[in-house]
Amino acid sequence: MKKLRVAIIGAGPSGFSVAEVLRSERYADYFDVVMYERNGYVGGKCCTVFDDGSICNDKPGGYEMGAALLSKHTPSYKDLKDIIEKYDVKTTPFREANRTVFSYVKRGKHASMKYLSWAYLRRSPPTFLHALKGYDEYALDYLKYAGSLHAGYTNRPPVLSKRLSRLYTKEVSERLAGIMQGFGYADMEDRHLTPALLYYHQYIEPGVFEYPIYKLDNGMQGIWAKIAATYPTGTIRLNQEVTRINRMSNAISVTTPDGTEIYDYVVIATPLKPALQYLDLDHEQKQFLSRMQHNHYVSVLCRASGLEANGTFNIEACYSKKRLGRVVFGYKRYPDSDYITAYLYVKKGGRSDDKSIVKVVAKSLHADMGAELVDSQHAKVFHWQDYFGHLRPKDIRAGWYDDFERYFQGKDRTLFVSSGLHMETVGASVQFGTQEAKKYAKIWARL
Repeated sequence: MKKLRVAIIGAGPSGFSVAEVLRSERYADYFDVVMYERNGYVGGKCCTVFDDGSICNDKPGGYEMGAALLSKHTPSYKDLKDIIEKYDVKTTPFREANRTVFSYVKRGKHASMKYLSWAYLRRSPPTFLHALKGYDEYALDYLKYAGSLHAGYTNRPPVLSKRLSRLYTKEVSERLAGIMQGFGYADMEDRHLTPALLYYHQYIEPGVFEYPIYKLDNGMQGIWAKIAATYPTGTIRLNQEVTRINRMSNAISVTTPDGTEIYDYVVIATPLKPALQYLDLDHEQKQFLSRMQHNHYVSVLCRASGLEANGTFNIEACYSKKRLGRVVFGYKRYPDSDYITAYLYVKKGGRSDDKSIVKVVAKSLHADMGAELVDSQHAKVFHWQDYFGHLRPKDIRAGWYDDFERYFQGKDRTLFVSSGLHMETVGASVQFGTQEAKKYAKIWARL
């Protein structure tokens, strides 16, 4: 039997989750897979580097530029857990002796982030009760729609398209908004910087903040480097920028600077923003897909003194509309190293050259987080211009996800597992890719 050829565009968690299904024992006799990756490494935004900026590729001692931590208690972790166990990926508890896991700072000083502080009760019993009422509403609403916590966003209750701040108290809105800011989902037209309730329900799933939280011994990128090492030569093509995909009635052509190849199916595992440039879409299709918004996110590997906790949140940057260009979060992976990863947003159309970004980081670390940048000349800047795919509440309310499922998913020999169709965490990416791959592999193989 002749195998069906499948091109996967993007060798990050979403792409690998599909490839793992197609290469599994059940489907290995039906499919041959080729993965195209524009970077010189696998893992995509799961990027683990040494202090000189080079990619770790499953070697110890690196620093995380993207995803860094895992919770093994969340429903979306299951498929990722299967991959980690299959390839014997080593993990370590995130909590370390005599070291604070997370700290919160405001204007360089420690700030409390207890969700229901007794300070509310001392200051104003009505305020405390008002906040408590909001949390009760959120908890009840969460339980009510817990059954909709599947990998994708289709068929969600209409109420989830509403902003959190329009449904719950200011106390609830501000504290949950702070959680989401570091993940980019409030960078849109919003009221009090709160996005649609959909994103909270998807991200704040049961167990997401339960301890222990784990980090990967060889970094998050090490998972995908370890998997890639088991693939046949030529299966994963690095430094291959796809410039054009043409979808015909009986075949798919994929073009790169090295030439054009023919496949039976294609899987889009890149964000929709770059896909708009290489897919053969008409004007109306492009207009529809371009409603998916993306942030220009930046991570900076640098040395800094004054950050003692594993992770330090900048409260003001989380709650301020002027947060763009300020460090939102600092991650210190090793207690005996002064290297941190500083995460921030860059304003679209604003100055974003690396030298300017490092200056902004130095200023924000000092003023916002009470830390000092050390050796700025050797700081390494990593740009992610299509991070955190999300929709405005009005597009969710108009049924964008259901229309996507109806008119795009699985049509024209194309499967999409792009970020924005699911929550952009490693667990959710793998969960969605695995779910969709199992569904369509069965259809493609005619089983």
